[in-house]
Amino acid sequence: MKLQLITWFLVCLISGSQARCTSNQFACSNGNCIPSSYQCDRYSDCGDNSDEVGCVCHAGDIRLTGTGSSVSRGNVELCILNKFNAICGNVWSSNDAKVVCRQLGFNSSNATTTSQFGAATTTNMWARVAGGCNGTESYLYSCPAYPVAVSCTSANPAAVICSSPYCPSSKFQCSNGLCIDTLYVCDGYNDCRDNSDETNCSCTKGMVRVEGGATSAQ
Repeated sequence: MKLQLITWFLVCLISGSQARCTSNQFACSNGNCIPSSYQCDRYSDCGDNSDEVGCVCHAGDIRLTGTGSSVSRGNVELCILNKFNAICGNVWSSNDAKVVCRQLGFNSSNATTTSQFGAATTTNMWARVAGGCNGTESYLYSCPAYPVAVSCTSANPAAVICSSPYCPSSKFQCSNGLCIDTLYVCDGYNDCRDNSDETNCSCTKGMVRVEGGATSAQ
């Protein structure tokens, strides 16, 4: 009976904490509230990793989609709040495309905004980032917002065609030619998209092993 009362109290305590989270906050399993933008950002902001569970994608991730797309060409989709958003092509610039190609590990000077890949595969359209890059940024997500209202539909997505793979010694080159930060190697996620960054891993980040004891608890 005492154990049931304690369990009931803990459930009520956590439920009450989650109920206090606002509409722009994420309710952690441990009762904490964090900004929604912190969910699926590769960091355990909750303290119990519940904000990194069941992620479709991670903040700032890019993928290229559309008819005839590949790892170096296609319509640009950016991960925002745990879902991929197509980028509005109305104010898409060559500087924006340069940043996308650089982030994917390709030579930025060969980026193009010419779209040959049909309509966006998602109806989630993102216009604020388009046109905001100066061409020197390393990540599209770090580009400032472009403060203009534009009419945007999935029929007009931003796209890139990148070439000349380039991967500096400080980064990891995937088997398919992509270039990713070394910190993403053996982290439990298929960042390369061909799983080459998760091959031959002796462990993944966050794993703990205990040595010297008779059991795993010692």
